[in-house]
Amino acid sequence: MLKDFSKKFFQVFYFVPFTTVLPLLPYPASFTSPEVILATAIGIIFHLLAPYTPPKSFLDPHEQDRNSTWFLLISCLLVYEVSMVEFTYVFALSRKWPVMLGIGCLLALCGLSLRAWSTKTLGHFFTATITLEENQPIIKDGPYKYLRHPAYLSSMISAASIPFIFQSPWGLLLFVFVLIPSYLYRIHVEEDALISQFGEAYEKRAKETWRLIPLIY
Repeated sequence: MLKDFSKKFFQVFYFVPFTTVLPLLPYPASFTSPEVILATAIGIIFHLLAPYTPPKSFLDPHEQDRNSTWFLLISCLLVYEVSMVEFTYVFALSRKWPVMLGIGCLLALCGLSLRAWSTKTLGHFFTATITLEENQPIIKDGPYKYLRHPAYLSSMISAASIPFIFQSPWGLLLFVFVLIPSYLYRIHVEEDALISQFGEAYEKRAKETWRLIPLIY
């Protein structure tokens, strides 16, 4: 367990220079911005809450994945980078809307809490790519008692916090029109894989529960 955490820690601090430090190098004052520090911390915690995923799984995902992992990675990066760049270079760190910042913090708290609950419930069955094990059961405990995809809901809520923290209109547009469709595609692909593996048992489960939002979807 400690070994896997060390690997995750290394992954995080391998990517931070590329995702946060490099884009902000021309504007060093941004490194002390509370918004930048907060958004970076959210990204780090988000990653550390999940089980370790070997790089090979990202580079060569199972055929069941149907490139959904890449769509998610790209859409999440777009939301993060565009929000941060717009806040730093367009608004020159000067835009301060406490209400939006407060909403962002609340979304981050809710999203990360649900993610911790979801990943703990899934345990070693949680994977960054769509990969089903032969002995894998249909998870019905924890948040999965109420929703079929609480981990994806937690990811979307966490991602939504970023454009709010940076008060970024373009980030919000990308969240709505790029990131949400990417997650809906991912859910569609995963449910196809689950039906293929579990058949009628999962179809019955689908009739009894909601995907993401009770009474809505």
